[in-house]
Amino acid sequence: MLYIITDMVEGRQLRAVRHRVLPGTPARARAMHRLAGACRYVWNELLDHQESLHLAARAVGAPTPAPTFFTLGKAFTTLRNHSDH
Repeated sequence: MLYIITDMVEGRQLRAVRHRVLPGTPARARAMHRLAGACRYVWNELLDHQESLHLAARAVGAPTPAPTFFTLGKAFTTLRNHSDH
């Protein structure tokens, strides 16, 4: 299902598109749930890593690192190749 939502906020029109995924079978629903859980885990790990880098940089007065596509990609590769994951 596809929902297109429009709203006026402070004189500006905001639009959002929402998708609803219907898996069709219980097996597909479980697989989608596992995939969403894995994505949430990776997101939280990388977010925690970025926050620790940010706090460490602020503690020593260094410029804070920017979470660019390249730096997050490197962090993801490191996380993926780590023996605990």
